[in-house]
Amino acid sequence: MQPQDPISTILDSQTNESFKKEPAPKPQNVDPAQLSLKEIRRFAESPEGLSLIEFVEKSFNSAKNARLSYERKWYKCLDMYRGEHYSQWQPQQKRMARVVAPQWDRQPVINKIRPIIRTEVAKTTSQEPNASVAPATNDEEDVQMAQAGEAAWRHQYAESQFHTETLQPAEFWRATTGNGFIKTYMDFTEVDKITTNAMARQMAEQYPGAEAFIQKKEVYGVIKHEMVTPFHLYVSNLEEPSLRKQPWVIHVQTKTLEVARRQFKDFVEEDWAPTTVSTASIIDVSRLGDRSGKGQESTQVLIKEMWLKPGAHRSMPKGGMVTIVDDTIVYLSQKGNPYEHGEHPFAHLTGISTGLFYRESVIVDLISPQQELNLTFAQIIKAKNLASKPQMFFVAGSVDTRRIVSKPGLYIEVIQGFDFPKPVPVTDMPGYVQSFPAQMSQAMEDISGQHDVSRGESPTSGASATMIAYLGERDDSYLSEVFKGLEVVYQTCARQFLALAVQYWDEPRMIKVVGEEAGQDARMLKGADIGSGTDIRIEAGSSLPVSKAARIALLTEWMKLGFITVEQGMKALQMGMVNQLLNTIKQDEAQAQRENVRMKETSPVDAEMHSVQQQMNQMQPQIDPMTGAPVPPPAMFPTNEFDNHVKHLEVHGRFLKSQAYESLEPAIQQILLEHWREHKQKMAQEMQMQALGGMPADPNSAGSPEPGAQESTPAGVPDTA
Repeated sequence: MQPQDPISTILDSQTNESFKKEPAPKPQNVDPAQLSLKEIRRFAESPEGLSLIEFVEKSFNSAKNARLSYERKWYKCLDMYRGEHYSQWQPQQKRMARVVAPQWDRQPVINKIRPIIRTEVAKTTSQEPNASVAPATNDEEDVQMAQAGEAAWRHQYAESQFHTETLQPAEFWRATTGNGFIKTYMDFTEVDKITTNAMARQMAEQYPGAEAFIQKKEVYGVIKHEMVTPFHLYVSNLEEPSLRKQPWVIHVQTKTLEVARRQFKDFVEEDWAPTTVSTASIIDVSRLGDRSGKGQESTQVLIKEMWLKPGAHRSMPKGGMVTIVDDTIVYLSQKGNPYEHGEHPFAHLTGISTGLFYRESVIVDLISPQQELNLTFAQIIKAKNLASKPQMFFVAGSVDTRRIVSKPGLYIEVIQGFDFPKPVPVTDMPGYVQSFPAQMSQAMEDISGQHDVSRGESPTSGASATMIAYLGERDDSYLSEVFKGLEVVYQTCARQFLALAVQYWDEPRMIKVVGEEAGQDARMLKGADIGSGTDIRIEAGSSLPVSKAARIALLTEWMKLGFITVEQGMKALQMGMVNQLLNTIKQDEAQAQRENVRMKETSPVDAEMHSVQQQMNQMQPQIDPMTGAPVPPPAMFPTNEFDNHVKHLEVHGRFLKSQAYESLEPAIQQILLEHWREHKQKMAQEMQMQALGGMPADPNSAGSPEPGAQESTPAGVPDTA
């Protein structure tokens, strides 16, 4: 189900007043702005509707014909990747087909293209770009919205498995065809299970024992990311490189008739029976390795989804979106883009620039040397076969040729009086032919920018680490354009997600994130909480691949020189077994992080009441009858006897210096500061006892500073408790 513009309607000022009534209530799993079947049919039968349907069909057919040469090139690139190196375009069949050689003529395939593409995809997807949301202003409200937006995107990235489920498949198409696309959209047919389950748990906590009588309220509407192949997306102007500047784009899909009926059941007639087609009407799946023939069966429905910019069609002066199956409109947003961000909901992963919309893959430049490499190996194999089993001259009638087979130890009768057969002389292959494969391999390395270092091999014996790092960076520079485009795509997907969250998250949604210090956090957010916090930025160069070996060597050197502590170095290594070891070491840090989360989520009302109580205790302090000294007022979050005060001071101190602390209510800030001061006081007391000999020095005790650990004193906090 496609999203709708909350203010869109297909009824203009000249429509009959009888059709301007409020539509009937719709199911909660349908976009609330979706029009009824009656309203859609009325527009479809109007001159404007018929004109729009005709425009979609003509635009699709025109774009399809204009793109045929690109599709042939894409098919050839896919064949080269898969090892079908002897395929050619067959005009009669209108598809790529293999040219079959004679049985005695070998067609060897030494596929060097597949590892090149695999290495390229591995490089571009090895790192997650660093993203942050910039606040619109320095006001506290805008800062909080930026933090909420950043937390929402981190949750979306993890829950949707954006990296593996969307980015990596799209990068495959970018690497093989030069073009890949990612679509970000709102799906109203799916339940937000995380939020629904969280609301159910909250109700169960409020009404203990009544779980069986509580009706779970399902929250519909999930923001999704979808990989779109270049075969499924059509644009209006092939000479315009930017997707954002395209007047219109058409996303074409095929779905089974049953799926289409369920999806559009509320907006089509009961006897709706659209024409069925095969998936080959969009993409020849046999070229992707599917030889079953199921993709050629005519059991699919062709769905055309057109997104228009303002002025693209006279019936949509403000732009909009229309979905058509056959000649039936099943969705319409006539007065503007259904998404308030106003962009086409697609991001374009680009390969080698061509000056046009569709880019090219490096495979295009590798086809010729790959074919020459195969041909040379075929010649070498042929020469080897001739040398091991040469052709023979013989006098007619001297032997029975039917008895000449490859069986070893065979006696062949030669008729008396005739000469024995003689082998046909075989000329030795020139040396340049034997060295030609190595030359072609070197040429393919230069074209792809993948030399020995890219494959993890040292270019020369005794090469220094600096030289290897330099050569690796030089290979990566071939992909600098791809990395920059990848960061733009990542930023576009994140920005569109946040814009959709602001537009459609009317109810609080549950998000789960891992904080900067690996602390787990969960919160409920509405679109209004994000508000202006949609200006997401990607750190330039953060998507570039990083050598693990070089990182380990650098961090190890820093730990030796004392630039960072051992614990900080282990955390930065980001290795599985190191993380397991680190988790056992940093139990104190994790405990302090959990305290930070609990304290910052304190209710402002409870914090104010605690502040008032503290003031009353200061005005009328309680006296200890044994010592006669004033008893300090109880802390809202007291320290524990088993706390590692050094580590707690470090973790709490970092949080007191953070932007998150500055955005808290003053009363909550005071609670955190009070807790930090109590740790500092307890640590001073324990260190004093150790100095007086009243307490043994234990390296694991709370009062013993760890190697390299320093006490963090937040700015503006006095040294004395």
